[in-house]
Amino acid sequence: MSFKVLISGFGHESNTFSPFSTQKKDFRIIKETPEFVQKTIDLANIQNIEIKQAGLMNIMTGGKISENDFEELLNEMLTQIKKELPFNGLLLRMHGGMEVENLGHGTTEVLKRIRKLVGEETLISCYLDLHGNIPKEFEKYVNIVSALRTAPHVDRIETFQRSAKLLFDSLNNKSTPKTVVIPIPMIFPGEKVITDVEPGKSLYAKLKLIDKKPNILASSLMVGFAWADVKQAGSSVIVSAEDYDTARSEALELARTFWNQRKNFDFDCETMEVKKAIKLANDDPKTVFISDSGDNVTAGAAGDICEVLDELIKQKIKNTVFAQIYDEEAVMLCKKNGLGSEIEFYLGGKLDTLFGKPYKVKGKVKKISKVGNIETIIFQIDGIDLLITKERFPLRTVQEFEELGIDLLSKNIVVVKLGYLYPPLEEIAPRAIMAFSTGPACQKIEKFSYKNIRRPIFPLDYDMVWDANK
Repeated sequence: MSFKVLISGFGHESNTFSPFSTQKKDFRIIKETPEFVQKTIDLANIQNIEIKQAGLMNIMTGGKISENDFEELLNEMLTQIKKELPFNGLLLRMHGGMEVENLGHGTTEVLKRIRKLVGEETLISCYLDLHGNIPKEFEKYVNIVSALRTAPHVDRIETFQRSAKLLFDSLNNKSTPKTVVIPIPMIFPGEKVITDVEPGKSLYAKLKLIDKKPNILASSLMVGFAWADVKQAGSSVIVSAEDYDTARSEALELARTFWNQRKNFDFDCETMEVKKAIKLANDDPKTVFISDSGDNVTAGAAGDICEVLDELIKQKIKNTVFAQIYDEEAVMLCKKNGLGSEIEFYLGGKLDTLFGKPYKVKGKVKKISKVGNIETIIFQIDGIDLLITKERFPLRTVQEFEELGIDLLSKNIVVVKLGYLYPPLEEIAPRAIMAFSTGPACQKIEKFSYKNIRRPIFPLDYDMVWDANK
């Protein structure tokens, strides 16, 4: 028997502490066939399943999505899905951390409206990022959930393939899987739960063993997203099985195991305040990578806060590359003045006006270039090669720096707007320090004035007790 499966998705990770909103223009409709879709098509062909793609959208982490823009995007997605009806299964690439102004958890809202459109008979399999904040209600609208199992994330394609295979198998077996979500009152910055470091390593290794148990399809540990002041913020476990009772029993046991490890999670690299991090890095004969973690654009920050840059200049640091400040106006100004020009202007503090402010810089336009298709200026301030980019994005691979002609290991200090280093940088870094810098992704989450999250919650309420059965 042949089945028809539709691939769609609406992904976003929303930092509610970011002072800017995410808008429709920030989203990219994926019309080409990305690698994870092509591999799914290859898998489907083997099982005689027809694959269609409709309304797949992607966006980098940012502030909450405005309600009007969310409604427009969702209606466009639903219109495309409706055109493909009827179909047997829906494979969704989501995130789990989407928040919408006035509506709340956007991922659940998307699923709710999709379920209403496609009916109860259509199987829905959902791919999630392990940093999603998942409410209990989520389980009502989905049959199968499979979340990422690595942080930093290196298993995106593998996870999507798992989501697809479980859906295909369920269609062929004529089964109707059920999913159970168990929210856990814990909230961590993602940098404290690294999956190749204990206790994360052992916890995530358990998932493959759980998946092999009778009637279990997939198990997921959700770290959650700490930079969202919402009721559902925090950790959870999700288990999909052939029946609800089996899923719930396994989810409760996994939730207790996760909870019991709560005091053992910590950063896996050196951490310290900005001033100390720069001083130690400057005294080290090896190249030192410093994460400007409070302004981490992969966690929803703007990437235009100049606090760390200011400290580098104050300490008169040399032979350093700073990646980077997002400032479209500054890029255009440097291009207008031309290569080699010496200029003075106010940098940054334009998108994030809460945690940052415009910062006066004076230097030389050293290079006008691109990273991929993104216009990038190398602006030299004494011994600092400052990268200024026209678009907001993170530099996280060696290749991106090589495009700019920068040899990272020839520098004394490399500053990046990240939290944990992504594998390509981590693999070459002789030493890595995460600086506790200012911004909406600040690692010291106790500094935030949470108003909406559930309480008590660990570690803000350190000595709390919790019973998974209640």
